[in-house]
Amino acid sequence: MAWALSCLALLGLLVALLVGRSVHAGVMDGVRLQAPDRTEVEAVLNREEPMPYPEYSATAKQMTARYTDGAGGDHEVTVTVGASRAVGETVEIWVDGEGRMVPAPVTAVTALMAGVVAAAGFVALGGVALLGAWAAVRRFTEARNAAAWTTEWARVEPEWSGR
Repeated sequence: MAWALSCLALLGLLVALLVGRSVHAGVMDGVRLQAPDRTEVEAVLNREEPMPYPEYSATAKQMTARYTDGAGGDHEVTVTVGASRAVGETVEIWVDGEGRMVPAPVTAVTALMAGVVAAAGFVALGGVALLGAWAAVRRFTEARNAAAWTTEWARVEPEWSGR
């Protein structure tokens, strides 16, 4: 049984590698799809806006920022910035082809980390399953050995004790 579980562990590592590669490839496809549609622009902070979550106001605040797109059109967006930022400063934001503010595109490093996390998660889950199987095998073996020892002792004990 130890050999079988060891082989399953090696197979699990191979599958984890394949899962990690697959997740990495999927995220990289997203990177390739997002990159052409997103552009980083500089926006100038104009005015402070009320914070929807006042408990974070010590570390962050919302401000209106203005930027000009590639076609020369002016846009105004609301951004969350650090509490120390002031009117007139510039911030880097990402916009899509229609000028709407969007999250920064996923990077190759993020794709790599997603693959590593997926593989590590698969290894962890597989390891827990294998440890559970090993514990079940040990429990079964110990129960059979205990039963065999009880039967053997019942046969041998009278010879030793003289009963």
